[in-house]
Amino acid sequence: MTNATGTGVRSRVARFVDFDNLATIVILLIFALFLIVPFATILIVSFTGKPVALLDAFTGIEPARKLGGEIAASASLQFFGQLFSFPRYVRAFANSMTLGFLVAVASVLIAMPIAYALARTNMPGRRLVGALCIVPLMVPTFISSFAFILMFGRTGWVNQIFAWIGIEQLVDIHSPFGVGLVQVFFFFPYALLPMLAVFKSMDPVLEEASHTLGARRPLAFLTTTMPLAAPGIWAGLLLVLIVSIEDFGTPMILSPRGYPLMIVEAYREMVGYFNWGGAAVIAVLLVLISALLLLVQRWLLRHDRSRTVGGKPAARERVSDPRVCWGLLAYCVVVLVLPILAIYTTALQSFATSWAARMIPEGFTLDNYRYVWERSMGAVVNSFLLGGAALAISVVLSAVIPYLVQRRGRHYLDYLGFLPLALPGTALAIALILTFNTPPLQITGTAFLLIMAYVIRRMPYALRSTSASIRTISTDIEGASLVHGASRFLSLWSVTLPLMLPGIVAGGIMVFLTSVREISATILLAPDGWKPMSLVIFEGLLRGEFYTSAAISMILILVVMAVQIAVFRLMGEKALF
Repeated sequence: MTNATGTGVRSRVARFVDFDNLATIVILLIFALFLIVPFATILIVSFTGKPVALLDAFTGIEPARKLGGEIAASASLQFFGQLFSFPRYVRAFANSMTLGFLVAVASVLIAMPIAYALARTNMPGRRLVGALCIVPLMVPTFISSFAFILMFGRTGWVNQIFAWIGIEQLVDIHSPFGVGLVQVFFFFPYALLPMLAVFKSMDPVLEEASHTLGARRPLAFLTTTMPLAAPGIWAGLLLVLIVSIEDFGTPMILSPRGYPLMIVEAYREMVGYFNWGGAAVIAVLLVLISALLLLVQRWLLRHDRSRTVGGKPAARERVSDPRVCWGLLAYCVVVLVLPILAIYTTALQSFATSWAARMIPEGFTLDNYRYVWERSMGAVVNSFLLGGAALAISVVLSAVIPYLVQRRGRHYLDYLGFLPLALPGTALAIALILTFNTPPLQITGTAFLLIMAYVIRRMPYALRSTSASIRTISTDIEGASLVHGASRFLSLWSVTLPLMLPGIVAGGIMVFLTSVREISATILLAPDGWKPMSLVIFEGLLRGEFYTSAAISMILILVVMAVQIAVFRLMGEKALF
């Protein structure tokens, strides 16, 4: 009897600690520690105004009671009231939403003709234009902002050209318009790719019918194609709005005078004033805005009916009218000139000895790169180590989570994995600092916390790629291995993972790519001995070390481009959206 009972207990324990359950527990612990608890912490701090040791409360009943009593005694809406009572914060909120909306609208308007040209016409050089449209996504915004200063600053070479014809300053780059200009030309691909997918999948029958009945092609596009593509257009607009609101690098580098923004104010409250309550309130507000916009964006994509009009899109010839094709090509060239010139300008600066109030540098040298080799190679190594560590952890998580979701029905893990999309980098960094600045896990100021910030923040990129891969794998293959006696872990290791490998590799590379250029979380979390390239560049620009910063920027851009090319060779457009 005793043996039978013991055998039953061991059997139940074995079932509980099998691979599926063990993996689920580990994943839930990671998300709880580095996502749920940090968000709960900033939410509590936004009501109390002072740091709380939330993790300590889980170690016993007394800490929990004490913390609960402190929260109940000090919780109020004071800091939320201050947010909307201080004119600067009200202006910061209004400015962020206004700027984000204008950037989103402008990005959609700019991207729409390009999406149509790539999806529906025989425009010359379509493939090259499509590849060049991804270039803006490869350049961190703080580098592109620096390049725009070199072009449109008071002594910028573009302004020097216009000065010849009597225009003193074409653009005031240190203004809200300057911030919007940089964001529009480097964020429009976020609107382009969803619209491109809609135009490619849309059944052209109704548009062709409208054209056949006498409507000119522009009228047919406005009255037929646009309404059908509306969900994708709105989704692209909301995505750009999210990215614009969360952008930290552009406003910090350009520093528009008298134009506060929420993302910058959150950083200043944290670093400049040590105002925990104010920083937490702004962080919570940023998260709520991003989450709401993300939910609406995903709802629009799920309810996109453009793909079901007439069923499977009918095969048809692309528009070949030379006037349309060459006109669209000219338009694409005009749009792409500024991002390409920004990279070109940064490259020139990296070799320059001096460049002020002239169209070209006064001299060229390799000393800037020699300085990087001698003084800043540690930052390059740190970027690879930090990004590589984030890649390794993300690869494991992004391989197991889709398996548990698709094969074991644990869909809540899928929702947890995509929650970080709603977390701006600055908000996540503030939450992690508040969470891990006190015992029992006092790891603020360590490289490990920065790595986990990269993992959590960039997890959706990896999950998107690996989830798409596992959906293409038949369950029969895995079932055959289980029938022949393999455990679930062995089946996953020997059968499923090899078939998922392209998606896993592409997802991991995307984590590495976005981690090495991350600045919003890095600036708050990176320890002194672990400064990556992005932070060294950012600090150098703020100190006025333009030439060496340009050299490191070109190294970072080349690394990002090489990695991006590898991603596209593996996954194409699906690697991004």
